[in-house]
Amino acid sequence: MQAKEKAVLFLWLMLAPAASALTGGTPSAVRSLVFLPTFQIFTAIGLTKSWAIIKTLKRQFVRFIVFCFLFLVSFEVSHYFHQYYIHSPLEYASSWQYGYKQMVEKVMADKVNYKKVFITTSYDQPYIYFLWYGNYDPKTWINDGEFNKRFDKFEFRKIDRLEMPNLENTLFVGTPLEIPSGNLKWRVDYPSGQSAFLATEHL
Repeated sequence: MQAKEKAVLFLWLMLAPAASALTGGTPSAVRSLVFLPTFQIFTAIGLTKSWAIIKTLKRQFVRFIVFCFLFLVSFEVSHYFHQYYIHSPLEYASSWQYGYKQMVEKVMADKVNYKKVFITTSYDQPYIYFLWYGNYDPKTWINDGEFNKRFDKFEFRKIDRLEMPNLENTLFVGTPLEIPSGNLKWRVDYPSGQSAFLATEHL
């Protein structure tokens, strides 16, 4: 590789994240796309150089290097799958919005018994889960700019026992911090056993 090519790669790697460094808010993986190819190029160069060096070594050293490489790859792959299938479902269920499907199914099964259903917005914007898991046909609801706050029998807001009256024929679905532990209608738990959603008829 020529000196000019090395300089271009180096400047690319150093300058690419400059724009993203000035941003704020929620981190986004998309911001790394500009300098992502540089890692692939450097990796390819490293593999090429390493292979050229390995070919000059004695066969015993080559076998040892290959063994170490396969051992490390096996360890990393097994570690990845262990983290992905064992730890992640337990530790990061809330980050993947676990519980919304189960909660919507319970609410949809019970909604005929209520005039009003209040759903907490403490986790996320729940309306989209009701539209999807509730199997709502787009033709049956009107996008009047307020559908993310209320539609059908549902109203989406934080559940505050001091501000919300105990209405008749009303279901409240909220977090463990919003819903009292007594008089529960049903609950949805994370795989870890912690409560995700609690439902009650009385705050």
